[in-house]
Amino acid sequence: MKRSLLRPAMTGLGLIVGFVPVASFGQDDTELRLQRVERLLESGVLTEMLDDLDLLRNEVRALRGEIEEQAHGVDQIRQRQRELYRDLDQRLLRIEQAGAGAAPASDVAETPAAPVVSSETGTEAGGPAVAEAAPRS
Repeated sequence: MKRSLLRPAMTGLGLIVGFVPVASFGQDDTELRLQRVERLLESGVLTEMLDDLDLLRNEVRALRGEIEEQAHGVDQIRQRQRELYRDLDQRLLRIEQAGAGAAPASDVAETPAAPVVSSETGTEAGGPAVAEAAPRS
């Protein structure tokens, strides 16, 4: 009695959770499933999918290599930039120290500005043309 009740209960439970015992399939069901698998294999869909998967894996591998190269290049650029900033900072510090040790700012004579050349006439701004126009005293 227990055995006869147990079998339908297990079959019902198997259907609920998606498990169907192999014994419940008939010969026709097995043949249909086998034919379906054979059609998939013959159509080449699975081999195409495997080939595509291999291609994608290779592409991902290549892209990861490029990312590593780019990251290394960025690291080198950052290191060079740090070195340049340190060098610039040291140069400015030396200039400041040399300027502070030379003389106070009020005692330093002003240096004349470099002459500006006019692009139109090719003469210096404030040169002969300006000197002639300036009143003489």
